[in-house]
Amino acid sequence: MSLPAKNFQFKIFNLKFVIALAAFVFLAVILLITINRQRLSFPQVKGAKTTTFIQSKILLVIFNPIIESKGSRKLTSVFGWNNPDTLTQQYIEDINDASGGGVSYSIGQKIEVDDFPSFQNGFDYTDQSYLDCINDHSKCYTSSFVDYNRIFSDLGICSILNNSKMSEVWFFSGPFIGFYEWNARGPSLNLYTENIPNCGKTVYVMGFNYERTVTEMLHDFGHRTETIMAYSVFETWRNSNTLWDKFDGQYWRYNYKIGDPQPAVATTGTHCGDVHFPANVNSHYDYTNTLSVSSDCDDWYNFPNLTGATKTANCSTWGCDHRGFLKWWLTHLPKAEGQTDGKYNNWWRYLVDWDNSLPKTTAAIINNPPQMSCDSQGRVNAKFSWTPASSTNKTLSMQWLDLSLANNNFASGTFLSTSNPPSSSDSQYLSSTGRIGTLAAGKTHFWRINSHFQFDPWLTWYPSETAMFTTPDCIVAEQKPSPTPTASAQPTPTATPISSSCDNFAIDSVLPNPVEVNGKVTVKIASSAACSGKKVWILNAANSQWVTCFLNSQGNCQQTLTAPSSVQTTTIWAVLDLNGDSKYDNGGGTFGDNSEYRRTFLTVIASTGPSPSPTPTPKPTPTPNSTPLPSSTPTPIPTPSPTPQIAAAQLQGFPQLSCNSQRRVDAIFKWTKASGKTIDAQWLDLSLFANNFAKGTFLGTNNPPYTSSASYTTGTGGIGPLDPAKPHYWRINTHFLGDNAATWYPSATGVFTTPRCGS
Repeated sequence: MSLPAKNFQFKIFNLKFVIALAAFVFLAVILLITINRQRLSFPQVKGAKTTTFIQSKILLVIFNPIIESKGSRKLTSVFGWNNPDTLTQQYIEDINDASGGGVSYSIGQKIEVDDFPSFQNGFDYTDQSYLDCINDHSKCYTSSFVDYNRIFSDLGICSILNNSKMSEVWFFSGPFIGFYEWNARGPSLNLYTENIPNCGKTVYVMGFNYERTVTEMLHDFGHRTETIMAYSVFETWRNSNTLWDKFDGQYWRYNYKIGDPQPAVATTGTHCGDVHFPANVNSHYDYTNTLSVSSDCDDWYNFPNLTGATKTANCSTWGCDHRGFLKWWLTHLPKAEGQTDGKYNNWWRYLVDWDNSLPKTTAAIINNPPQMSCDSQGRVNAKFSWTPASSTNKTLSMQWLDLSLANNNFASGTFLSTSNPPSSSDSQYLSSTGRIGTLAAGKTHFWRINSHFQFDPWLTWYPSETAMFTTPDCIVAEQKPSPTPTASAQPTPTATPISSSCDNFAIDSVLPNPVEVNGKVTVKIASSAACSGKKVWILNAANSQWVTCFLNSQGNCQQTLTAPSSVQTTTIWAVLDLNGDSKYDNGGGTFGDNSEYRRTFLTVIASTGPSPSPTPTPKPTPTPNSTPLPSSTPTPIPTPSPTPQIAAAQLQGFPQLSCNSQRRVDAIFKWTKASGKTIDAQWLDLSLFANNFAKGTFLGTNNPPYTSSASYTTGTGGIGPLDPAKPHYWRINTHFLGDNAATWYPSATGVFTTPRCGS
């Protein structure tokens, strides 16, 4: 009786097994179909893995107000927009995949705000005005950006970040709210900062839109990648022949506006492309182009041991899809161990962990007020002392002592400086032993030590904190009149002795600077009268042409050079055999003030004619031979000139600057408008970089200034209050009615430094 029962159970088991197997096969088929369909759009990218793992916690801030008039539903629900939590998780997974598992994001804290963020000029959406905006975009507010400073203050964001290991803030909001795609703010990385406060460490700030998808979130991160790597890591704006240029190869196409025709794509010698331009396209956002090119992008999986190997690539390589391309592109970013030329081989470190990817560098520290004493002429001798700057992996190559009577953050042309002494080994300086003589009595002075490290870019300096001191009142005893000598007793007057030592010289000026391409530049050399008759060699590094000038009886001379024919920042060199040994001492390779070389920089800007073609790769800066030989001056290439009656805008001196209650700087800019034709647009461009307003590194605002304007006040357009204690570069760029879209007339570039605005 038991056997049939067992047999029955076995049959039931077989039946269950068959049903389960059939269900499994059915689900497997459905899953395979789903995967295959997904792979058509989002291929599973395969790249090099990493052994460096960066765990980064995120402060997630979601502006998702409750709309009472719509049944008290959240904004995302009212319009059926995406769930920000779901988007966040998709984004985290995509970044983790693209980084080879090296970047592990997680949410450290989440804040959901039942409100719309305020704009920098005080505008606030109400529930109804925002509903009106979405239903009719002409009613949307687009004249300003969100007030980051107020958001950070209201939510205590700096405190949250500094009391945790979080270094990123991800904002979610709807369209037309005014968030940038991304920003970075910190002690050493400041890009698109708007009015984000400095929290004392590098903070990455993302602005996401829950109306859109994870694709646009990756797009934002892609632009973050381009700008940090191109400008802050490899400084492509100074030299296009960098690793980033070799990885990208298409970045120059950003100079063309959307819709403008661009040069055709070369089908060989291409690289990885960038966020807007895959390697096989010549127009923005073209991710479905089937043109095949030979690309070395896959070779970057081998970095730093590149082989030069190429493969055929077209849109099928990434699934002919926007998101698929961005994941494919990001996965090719190098993620190897070690360093190459002082840069990490794992580029992701810079993108998500900036502060821990830099050498630990400390600026000089001012120890005490200077020791001061009065001399017999009623002036003050001063002895300055400090602790020199230091770095974990760099050598201090130069120290300058800057001294000013004005508390203006050492604005250009308002202070004295001296180097050599102090040399790189000094920790003190005695006035009158260098370029700074005895000091005026009874005056308040401001001073600092500015330090430069060997092999750093020339513009990378580390200033100490500014110290203040007041010189004593020096009372000189009244001089009694001397007896009137007789005629026979009068001494024969002698000439004031002139130093017989030619021991120093300088590039006194390079004018105009900036200069248009192919323009004429006058270089003036200044030295002591003891150098009279000596020959100075002058080199424009961009064209490697040496010219000479001979110092006159006052120790001065000048020579005219021709500016390069492309937009760039180039080096002007001057060499003088000071000691007459027929050799040219380079200061142990530093080329500093302790050498017989001097250098300065010339900024070359576009002409006022049509925009130039893509900038060619500049030649590397040559080191002059021990006995440089001059070459004939090349025939200048004629500069296309605008119609004679047209004149670009003229800047009217420095902006009016004042500190506001938030310890930021309000500014009023003034200029004389361009003339010659009818103006249909004026843009005020503002930058923290001396890079001729390279794409993506400056802020611009238009309307205001309106076409009738000759002034602009910060906070009334796209530029809010300015950072204190920073050098800024500005210009007015003008377009005339009826001109080609690419024909603009930029003013000369103005330079100013904002005040410190308290502690």
